[in-house]
Amino acid sequence: MICTVIQEKTNEAVLSAISKAKKLGSDLVEIRLDYIRKPNLKLILQRKSLPAVVTVRPLWEGGNYKDSEDSRIALLREAVSLGAEYIDVEFKAYKDFNRGNTKLILSYHNSSSIPHNLAVIFDKMAELNPDIIKIAVTPRSIGDVITLAKLQRSVSVPATIFPMGELGVSSRILYKRLGGVLTYAAITKDKKTASGQLLLSELINTYRVNDIKDSTAIYAIFGNPVSHSRSPIIFNSAFKRDGINAIYVPILIDDISKIKDVIDVLGISGAAVTIPHKEGVIKYLDELDDASSTIGAVNTIVVRDGKLVGYNTDVSAVDIISDTIKCKFGVNPKGKDALVIGAGGTARAIVYRLVESGAIVTIANRTPEQAKMLAEEFGCNYLMLGDVLELNADIVVNATSVGMYPDKDNSPIDRRIFRKNTIVLDCVYTPKKTRFLRDAKKAGATIIYGTDMFIRQASLQYRYFTGKNLSPQILKKWNKLISSSRR
Repeated sequence: MICTVIQEKTNEAVLSAISKAKKLGSDLVEIRLDYIRKPNLKLILQRKSLPAVVTVRPLWEGGNYKDSEDSRIALLREAVSLGAEYIDVEFKAYKDFNRGNTKLILSYHNSSSIPHNLAVIFDKMAELNPDIIKIAVTPRSIGDVITLAKLQRSVSVPATIFPMGELGVSSRILYKRLGGVLTYAAITKDKKTASGQLLLSELINTYRVNDIKDSTAIYAIFGNPVSHSRSPIIFNSAFKRDGINAIYVPILIDDISKIKDVIDVLGISGAAVTIPHKEGVIKYLDELDDASSTIGAVNTIVVRDGKLVGYNTDVSAVDIISDTIKCKFGVNPKGKDALVIGAGGTARAIVYRLVESGAIVTIANRTPEQAKMLAEEFGCNYLMLGDVLELNADIVVNATSVGMYPDKDNSPIDRRIFRKNTIVLDCVYTPKKTRFLRDAKKAGATIIYGTDMFIRQASLQYRYFTGKNLSPQILKKWNKLISSSRR
């Protein structure tokens, strides 16, 4: 069930928010009495349009209630007497009283860590025979997320166990697949009551959580960070339009060595790989395609017959540079001076393709040792980032994350590098119009948006995941979805 948290200051605002939650598709609501200035519980429970969980969260459990514990418990007793469907009582302050037909959610929160004895805490909570056990804790790594997912899968009583923060987003989406009974949502961003909490509209429309079944294929984007990614929106829109029983979720991975555990525990069928893991992931894969093996970077993983197979779709997407040069100048990149900024996984694919096409490639990076290593590997040149103005480049590519949301006002390079007729590509696609591209356009250069490259490589990923080619209608929708992003 999706439980939308109602955090309002007045009784009328609470009722209005409940009505909105119902229209958006919520199953029930959590009424946070600790935020209402003068709560009229009788009025709210009589007029509400959805089943309700009544919660009075104290300050010591991360809530807003400041009065005495006796008055707090009195509010919960009142909720029972008025026929609330659920009350939420903190495990640390549990008091047994006649609940009538009201069901008990026994909750435990930890906003700083995951206790080493969490399984013991769960067992002690279960001994009190609540209707639902709720545990919300803060992971420090993807390893913690795996531990929580395993605990959720192992319990035999109704429970919802989820990690807070960005690390826990995928668990909130996949709660039913993991065995959970509840996931929590907010109506608007300013009403979120916990880090990592998703909007109700995201759960319903983007992730279609109500449609996720045991047979649903789970795809993901692995990276750190992943909150900027538009991939979940575009892939999920394509799955829906093509009638494919699949969902795509963001998974922040801070330790790529845990990738097999993540795939096994969450049941991942395939994944996109983004910064900073495109190179590091290779040693944890079972097979590589020729491009990945040659380039030394992977941006796509498919689970096939229990094996993790790596691909690189960036390399084909880089052909957009050649296409632009041919369209504008009627020639190919052969003999053109190309400057690639960056030395990571994306840069490796770009350098490989440009060298293969006959361009004269120079690599510049803020860490010159990495630029030198990559240049020696592919037989090209390198420069200190501060010396790039010495190069009269025909092609300039930003293959770093500089300029990516929220760092949207920065550029990786001095704008004097740009001139009329320079071909400029930014691999960053959020925002679409980066500072790098804005500077290039002012100089009269021909710019290629990161969205164009992104859509090319993502289309190939879609084929690897589903075996299907994207229709022109979906490609058009993808472009619109990415371009309309405020980021």
